[in-house]
Amino acid sequence: MVHNPAIVRHGDQYILYYLGARSPAPETRAIGYAYSKSIEGPWVRTSDALPLMPDSNNPAPWIGSDGRVLLAFRHGPHMRIGMAEAEAFNGAYRVVQEDLVPGKKLEDPFLFSRGGRFEMILEDNGGSVSGYERYGVHLVSDDGLTGWRPHESVIAYDHSLVREDGVITLADRRERPQLLFDEYGRATHLFYGRQGWRRDLERGSTFIGGLTAV
Repeated sequence: MVHNPAIVRHGDQYILYYLGARSPAPETRAIGYAYSKSIEGPWVRTSDALPLMPDSNNPAPWIGSDGRVLLAFRHGPHMRIGMAEAEAFNGAYRVVQEDLVPGKKLEDPFLFSRGGRFEMILEDNGGSVSGYERYGVHLVSDDGLTGWRPHESVIAYDHSLVREDGVITLADRRERPQLLFDEYGRATHLFYGRQGWRRDLERGSTFIGGLTAV
């Protein structure tokens, strides 16, 4: 079973990180990656999982201009966010932080950088950061490894889906957020999975929404 993909481009390579599991048991979950010079493949998949924490999942990669990789991920039953580092995407990965936001139940990180600092969008699973269970939260760090703290506007999204015609639908939850950036580095769209019922939509649909600000 393979799911939760996150893809980044560096130079002439596309690198696709994913969650794989040998069975439904959480302890078999791990993170791997594949790479290709074309988005259409062929893809070369690594044979071994990355040596991270037990039950590592929900990969969120960032690759700098020098090829250095930071990989945020969720792990364990308490939903901690860890961080791994590598000199290159095909280099040796090592865990450099096991709990970026101590004591908080968070998942589904999306890691990016702008303005000289690192930022993450995550699901606030327990509501301990935003005050609202399963809202999206926005965190920042100066170096990506330490000092993660709430952004000035900590709530990245709630459960309300506002359509272009003004109709508002409430979702049970939104998860696995990812951002689309334009050529100027501005976030323009939020991708996410949605759970909740509405007569004309299936449960678990994927949506692409426009952003006013992030």
